[in-house]
Amino acid sequence: MTGEKPEYQTTLPSIPGPEAKVVAQAAEPAAMVIYADRTEIRELADRIITMLPSAKELGQQGALALAQVAISMGLNPFIGEIWAWRNKDGTVTLMCGIKGLRRAAHEQARKDDGYYTVEFGMPTEDMLDGANVKPGDIARVCLLELWTETTRETFKTTGKLTVYTGLGIYRAGDKTRMEPVQVARKRAEADALKQAFDMPMVLAGEEHE
Repeated sequence: MTGEKPEYQTTLPSIPGPEAKVVAQAAEPAAMVIYADRTEIRELADRIITMLPSAKELGQQGALALAQVAISMGLNPFIGEIWAWRNKDGTVTLMCGIKGLRRAAHEQARKDDGYYTVEFGMPTEDMLDGANVKPGDIARVCLLELWTETTRETFKTTGKLTVYTGLGIYRAGDKTRMEPVQVARKRAEADALKQAFDMPMVLAGEEHE
């Protein structure tokens, strides 16, 4: 895979361009709070309902759930690090957005005095084996190269890089406001991040507005 290689150092990186390689090195990590005062949670829930039009349908209970998880995980719902929406059956789904996954990955890599790089490209036939890609689907891969104290030692000993391969597929007909290729890249990046790091939430995907 080839392409431009812009570098940045940020806790909240912008979305990498197509088939490009970027270096994602964490800045100072945000302070993680396991629990918060009830007043703080209620205040954040009220702000969520007032400031996020898409959150009004959550109701007070859903907003409180989002506020509690956002505070406990150190994620910011106002910049898309964590999302929530109410399902048809009345339940509320919480989702860690791609920005939230990146923040968690940056902080974990930094704790081990490291960083990681991601490179996007077209998948090979072997990568698509078993993926059931149909006509109209769009697939992309994300190669995540991890450099920490541990992986540096592995490289010195074996000469092998620590690389995780994420596969992302936009299925023809998927409902999304994003461009199909962007959806595939985000899903590939999320897949690679979940393999390489201990992600804050299992459910992750593109943002719901």
